[in-house]
Amino acid sequence: MPRKMLTAKGWLARALIFTACVLAAGACKDDESDGDHDHGENGCGRQENCDDAVELADGLRVASENDEFTVEVVSHTPLSITDNEWTIAIEDADGNQVTDAELAVDVFSVDCMHPGPDPIAEVSANADGDYELTPVHAHGGPWETVIEIEAGGAEDTARIHLCVPGEDHEEEPSS
Repeated sequence: MPRKMLTAKGWLARALIFTACVLAAGACKDDESDGDHDHGENGCGRQENCDDAVELADGLRVASENDEFTVEVVSHTPLSITDNEWTIAIEDADGNQVTDAELAVDVFSVDCMHPGPDPIAEVSANADGDYELTPVHAHGGPWETVIEIEAGGAEDTARIHLCVPGEDHEEEPSS
């Protein structure tokens, strides 16, 4: 399946989210800081902020917000600060595999309040009807992977809260 183009509604939603993230990041700056975000005593992108994270594992199943779909992680590369590759399967509310979904996948740093560094996710269907994803996680700490699904007249969003292992955000070398 070729990569789907975003609709005007999708572009507008992403633009609004990006604007909100930029404004939130600007509000976090301190005139005396070196530009890092000030996110309280726990800091930004720290392993200790991963309380609600789930362990990424083959077989992990996550229901979408309105129970229209279930996302299952079929396989994945070890979660790290580099590009991560996942294969997911999607089922509808009746438990049938969905092979013709339109997907939009984004990652968002939960406590640093910014999106991933690149246009997120190459999304493609494979021969088994599963979907290959390559989300990018930029630094250690808590991330939310957001999978917007549209299929069979239904639309819903699945969210997976993960903790990327590795150094905390402030300790990462700038690239």
